[in-house]
Amino acid sequence: RAMRMATSGLEGKVDYINTHGTSTPAGDVSELNAIREVFPDEVPIINSTKSLSGHSLGAAGSQEAIYSLLMMQNNFIAASANI
Repeated sequence: RAMRMATSGLEGKVDYINTHGTSTPAGDVSELNAIREVFPDEVPIINSTKSLSGHSLGAAGSQEAIYSLLMMQNNFIAASANI
């Protein structure tokens, strides 16, 4: 529901999703199913920086924003582990 709300009225397409992706089978599968439901025709590139660095709890959002900005700035997408 949150992804649908975030993408409603969006002009252009979503190219990349930095998922919660903590490498847990139940969580990752649920998240992937939700992404497929919102993007049935063309699933964006999916990644989880948390799979490489671990879950830093309160700092996770800031860390992932920094990772995403660095990837955009340097035109690369980091690998994901165990996803």
